[in-house]
Amino acid sequence: MSHFAVVRVNVSLTLDFANSEEFDPHHYAFHVSDQEFDASFARVKEAGLEYSSDPMHRNKGQINHIKGNRGFYFLDSNGHNLKLLTRA
Repeated sequence: MSHFAVVRVNVSLTLDFANSEEFDPHHYAFHVSDQEFDASFARVKEAGLEYSSDPMHRNKGQINHIKGNRGFYFLDSNGHNLKLLTRA
């Protein structure tokens, strides 16, 4: 797998990136702690990124509170739809 840049997220998860000119945008969801959510949400807002409570980005500037969790979606610079969600 030498053509991938492997980024270790934790002991059981890696994200493997390939340098490619063409890609299909995907949806990635991450369960995070309340502290990680707060820190990540602050960074998204500081960067001026648009965020929404829904995956279709109709509720811009809002987060969701489904089943006692908090979540939001935002697009990265490559068009991937990223979701951060806490666990109640």
